[in-house]
Amino acid sequence: MKKRLFLSLTGDLAYTEIPKCGCSTVKQYLYRVGNGTFHEGSIHRTDRGLLTWRSRSLAIRWRLMRRRHHHFTFVRNPHARILSAFFDKIANPQEGGEMYGKPRLRAAIAAFGIDPAADPVAAFRRFLLFVRDNIRYGEPVDPDIHWMPMAWHAAEPLDLGFVYDEVFHMESFDADLGGMLRARLPERAEEWAEIRAFNEGVATGLKRTLPIADYFDATARMLMDEAFHDDFECFGYSRDPAIAAATPLSIDTINTRLAAVRRARAGR
Repeated sequence: MKKRLFLSLTGDLAYTEIPKCGCSTVKQYLYRVGNGTFHEGSIHRTDRGLLTWRSRSLAIRWRLMRRRHHHFTFVRNPHARILSAFFDKIANPQEGGEMYGKPRLRAAIAAFGIDPAADPVAAFRRFLLFVRDNIRYGEPVDPDIHWMPMAWHAAEPLDLGFVYDEVFHMESFDADLGGMLRARLPERAEEWAEIRAFNEGVATGLKRTLPIADYFDATARMLMDEAFHDDFECFGYSRDPAIAAATPLSIDTINTRLAAVRRARAGR
């Protein structure tokens, strides 16, 4: 599993990306910290203007050894995140008009009988069974990054001895991101007074029309616990889909629980 670690070109900010948790916006602001402006186009398709693990891992290791960085990430209510992944990646085509994923993933989804156009709620629940099998058993394909447990992504940098200083929540995204930037870069406070959103999805297509809790019957809740047990435990979210906010946990508790996840995965 690859580390999704990003450093601003200047300053001391280090961010571990978790897909479907505001990562486009966070990376745009990291880019702005080091370049003074936002990136034109998709921030996910550039290796310039940020230090990215996929292209500059040695430079990142060197910087982390030379000076301390403020390491942070964003997490999200697991029920909201998996629904977002379903509508964004499964129910609707991507920007180019094609459905998401490589042919093997598309074939596996089709074989699983996931048909959002016929019945979005039934299709979502079928998708959740597919996700559980991905995560628990690696079948019929390995889990995609957009529905892989957040704790798995977040635990990856810990093998560098690089723990978190802050873990923020999507449920208070603007306040958390803006507050962190103002605290770390007070001389540029005016730039962070209002947080601009990036990559909010297409304006048309199949959308969620029901409250989040209505998508999760008893079986779906059981599948959520089997697939995302680590997320509920590490980040304090309720297994009740009607409760959006997390129970606050100390950063030491989060780091300890993520370390346990990392050890368990390494032992597989």
